[in-house]
Amino acid sequence: MIHPYPTPLPVPLDVIPPTPSVDSSPAGRIILPTEFTLTELQTMPLPPERFTVTNLLPVGLTLLAGKPKLGKSWLALQLALSLTEARPFLNEQVTAGDVLYLALEDSPARLLKRTELLEPETAVHTLAFRTQVPNAYEDRVTVLREWLHAHPNASCVIIDVWGRFAPALNGKDDYGQVTRIGSWLELCPTGNALRP
Repeated sequence: MIHPYPTPLPVPLDVIPPTPSVDSSPAGRIILPTEFTLTELQTMPLPPERFTVTNLLPVGLTLLAGKPKLGKSWLALQLALSLTEARPFLNEQVTAGDVLYLALEDSPARLLKRTELLEPETAVHTLAFRTQVPNAYEDRVTVLREWLHAHPNASCVIIDVWGRFAPALNGKDDYGQVTRIGSWLELCPTGNALRP
């Protein structure tokens, strides 16, 4: 999931501001202190919770898991189409924007058939598909970085399926894999990554 407020790099305690401040970047992100009292927390100007799909999909990394052939890819494709068309998804409002769908188990013909079943009328979409990624994990991440830089209005990146994108475990657990992607997902300030 793409977190809109990147965690600052660790810094010595004596340089952490005692109160929230606004940085000088164009986005003017709020930088929160890393140590505070409950009283300070109660008065902190915390950023509002942000959603890609209201009350359903908060901004950040979302895992869509379940047994094979339950319809996860169909659901993800419906989400992608809703986001690119700015229409409700499961009766909830969406934050519209560009979407990249890494359909790593699908062919162009299969994607066309599925989208035609979901969208019988022809429409112009900013939904981008990719059915292959480079062999090296670092190169896969570079593909996403480049796409996110080229699409500042991105609202979602869907990786279907994670197993075909993830780095080799090399003795690490799945949680370690998930935490590795946080840094580059922050490049997309308004969107999500959904991993069926």
